[in-house]
Amino acid sequence: MTVSETATPDVEGPDRVLTCVCIADSDTRLKWTVRVAERIVDRMVERIPGVDRCSIVVVSLSAGAVPTEQQLADHQVSAPHLVLGDDDLPALLADADVVIVNTVGSRLSRIIGHGAALADEIGRRPVVITGYAGLVYEKYVEGLVWRLGADVICCNSLHDLELFRSLAVSLGADPSPLVAAGVAVAALDPGTTSSPRPWPPERVVFAVQPDVPRRLDDRVYLLERLVSYARAHRDREVVVKLRSRLGELTTHREKHHYEQLYRRHVVDRPANLRFEYGHMGTLLDTTDLLVTVSSTAAVEALARGVHVGIITDLGIGESMGNHLFIGSGLLVSMNDVDIDRRPVLDVAWAARNGLRGDERPEVAADRVIDLLVGASDGRPLPTPVRLVTSERMPRLFSRVVESASGYPPSASPVAEGRSRRVRRRVGRLVHSAARRCYRSLVRWADL
Repeated sequence: MTVSETATPDVEGPDRVLTCVCIADSDTRLKWTVRVAERIVDRMVERIPGVDRCSIVVVSLSAGAVPTEQQLADHQVSAPHLVLGDDDLPALLADADVVIVNTVGSRLSRIIGHGAALADEIGRRPVVITGYAGLVYEKYVEGLVWRLGADVICCNSLHDLELFRSLAVSLGADPSPLVAAGVAVAALDPGTTSSPRPWPPERVVFAVQPDVPRRLDDRVYLLERLVSYARAHRDREVVVKLRSRLGELTTHREKHHYEQLYRRHVVDRPANLRFEYGHMGTLLDTTDLLVTVSSTAAVEALARGVHVGIITDLGIGESMGNHLFIGSGLLVSMNDVDIDRRPVLDVAWAARNGLRGDERPEVAADRVIDLLVGASDGRPLPTPVRLVTSERMPRLFSRVVESASGYPPSASPVAEGRSRRVRRRVGRLVHSAARRCYRSLVRWADL
């Protein structure tokens, strides 16, 4: 399937088909782009004169962690899916009306640059939307620097919006592209219930994160606590919601897979504990309590009225990502979970952290509509100022331009894993050689 077959808008006649292209480098980021697209296209069709419908095309970047068909099904992605390289992107963008992109910094900057260049090359360009696929708990400045230059930057919460606006102004950038669009993956579909769940819980779900915690012993500890909970509450269902199957790639590399750990470390396996993949939203529809270290699934659960506990057994801080929940009323230990101590959400915290109710992707849609309507009236789209340029950040900009893949050599998930294995092997060889050298010196000294 070629780009032209899937992404050519019909701009003639009374009816117009808008093309919305979703671009990402992993399954989680792709899920975010698709959710944003699904929640803005109907609003665009409704409010833009002459638009009959909007088609969505989903694109995975070949240099990233390309999702499998099963991962796409798990995330309920049903739109046409393409896997394209960097060289294919300019032609794709030229045919698009709206581009929703979520990827790493250097590649994101390249895509934003491709879109901006089209205005000079063909006299039109797409509206570019980007944002944050999950809760933002680190690299606030770096992430914003790469995103500035997009037409719309979706923030998860009022807290994030105020923080990023302040940073943008301090950096001399225009803060107007920033909008409070809420956590896209947590936005409820029409008709979804958000009524509070019963307490004590009958069904408890643990939301796994690929890289939090990182340590093997910490992950085994959490698994053992869940097993212990299941044994103590035989009448309850305990579900470990896994992010990816063994061998699947995702945004962050999962070194110690919980299902493997379960097989290796747990002998007496309780019948009421099971592992599950698939769509988180579907699982949450029948969940009473969700526990996690710091997964974005916590916000998705809260939006549905599910009780949520943020586990503090391993500490509280930036390395865990659970510092975002300080003041939420949700911080609990597994000791609290064992005795059914109920976490109570703080209303003020919820209002500032994406659960206010009016922080929704439709806010981003309205910004896009204003830009597209203006362009249809003959006004060129304003070009937001990028910070990563040859004038302001020449060395960084040169790395972006020179990188053929858009990734530093070891930044893709596959290359990163390979690089770590090579470093470990070299380290072992060096250590072995040093030991042999030391023994030789000892023998020589004894002579």
